[in-house]
Amino acid sequence: MGLPGVTINVENGTLGSVSGTNDGITGMILSGVAVAEQIALNEPKQIFSLKEAEDLGLDEAYDAANGVDVYKQIKSFYSEGDSGLELWIMLVSQTVTLTEMADKTDANNAIKLLDAADGKIKVLAFSRVPDVSYVAVIVDGLDGDVFSAITNAQSLADYYASQMKPLRVVIAAREWTGVVSDLADLHERTDNRVVVSLLGLGEGNKNGDVGIILGRLASLPVQRNIGRVKDGSLSIETAYLTDGNTLESKESGISAIYEKGYLFVRRYVGKSGYFFADDLTATSLTDDFSSTARGRVIDKAISLAYATYINEVNDEVSINIDGTLPAAYVKALQAAVENSINQTMTAENEISSVKCLIETNQNVLATNKLMVSLKIIPVGYTKEFEISLGFSNPLNN
Repeated sequence: MGLPGVTINVENGTLGSVSGTNDGITGMILSGVAVAEQIALNEPKQIFSLKEAEDLGLDEAYDAANGVDVYKQIKSFYSEGDSGLELWIMLVSQTVTLTEMADKTDANNAIKLLDAADGKIKVLAFSRVPDVSYVAVIVDGLDGDVFSAITNAQSLADYYASQMKPLRVVIAAREWTGVVSDLADLHERTDNRVVVSLLGLGEGNKNGDVGIILGRLASLPVQRNIGRVKDGSLSIETAYLTDGNTLESKESGISAIYEKGYLFVRRYVGKSGYFFADDLTATSLTDDFSSTARGRVIDKAISLAYATYINEVNDEVSINIDGTLPAAYVKALQAAVENSINQTMTAENEISSVKCLIETNQNVLATNKLMVSLKIIPVGYTKEFEISLGFSNPLNN
C-alpha cells in the first residue's frame, strides 16, 4: 500500500499522430563566475528584468571579462519576453558539463534550482561555456556532452512530472561542426520532454541561444506553437547557428536540419525577420508529445487535475448497498475536474474540450483507490497548406 495521494498516468499514442499554473515561468542554468556579495556559484536567483541581472553584476562587461554568455542569454530572454517576466537563474562552474547540470542525482545543479523555485519552473534551459582549455569530443556533429545531457534531462523531467511538478527542458546544441549530415536524427530518440536547439548566439559563437526560446515560450499560452507566424518575428536582426555561422550559410540544408528534429529559425518569403521553424522535441513524430506545445498543454492539465483531486485524498465516501459508488458522488468528481480545466483551458482556447469518466462499479472498499479517465481533445495546427491553383475559362464550364 502506497502513501495516500494522487497519481496521474499520462497516456501516449492516443492521438494517432504520423487555477493558476504559472505556465510562463522559466529557468536557466549557465556557466559563469561568482560575483562577490552578489551571486555565488550554485546560488538560485529569481529576477524579473534585465536591470535586476545587471544589478547582480551580470552585465556585458561580466561576459567579456569571464568569457561566458550569461548576460547574452538573459538579455536575449528579456528582448523576446517582456520585462516583468519571472526568470530563475543559477550560475555553475565552467567545468560543469551539460550532462552534470541535468543530473537528477546531483543536488547542486538542476535539482537545486528547481527545488528553490518550488515547482514553479515549467521550462528549464541548459547552456555551457567551458573554459579555453576544454576540447570538445565531437559525436554526431555536436559536443558529445549534448547527447548524454538529453538523456539526463529527460530523466530529470520525468522525475519532476512524477512529483506533480511537470517540466520541459531546452538544451543548447553546442559546437556543431556545421555539417548537416553529421547530425544525429533526434526522431530516433524517445526524449519527448527535451528540445535541442541549434540556434546560435552570434558570429563565431558555438554556444546556443536558449534565452530567446525561453522568452518566447514565457510570452505565449501553452497551446501555442512558438513558430506561429501571427505572433511576429523574433527579436534578432541576424540568425546564427551553433557552428558560429549565419543561418543563410546553411540555406540548402535547412529542410534536412528540420527533418532531424532540431529547433532552429527560418525566414518566409515576403515576411521580414526570423521565425522558429517548429517546436519539435527529441522523439518520434508518432509520439503525442513530439510538439513542445502539446507537452505544455498536458503539463497544465496535470497541474489542474492534481489541484482538483488532492482535496479528495483520504476523504470518506458512502457506498451503495450493491457495493457501487453513488452516482451523485461520481458526477460531482467528474464535474469538478471538467469545470476546472474548461474554465482555465477550454475557455482560453488552449484545448478543444475535456471529458472525465469515473466508473461507479469500482471496488473502493477493497482497493482504497479511485480510477479516473480524463480525455482531452487538443487544438489542431495548420503547419502546411496545399493549394491547387490554375486558370479557369467560364465559356468552357
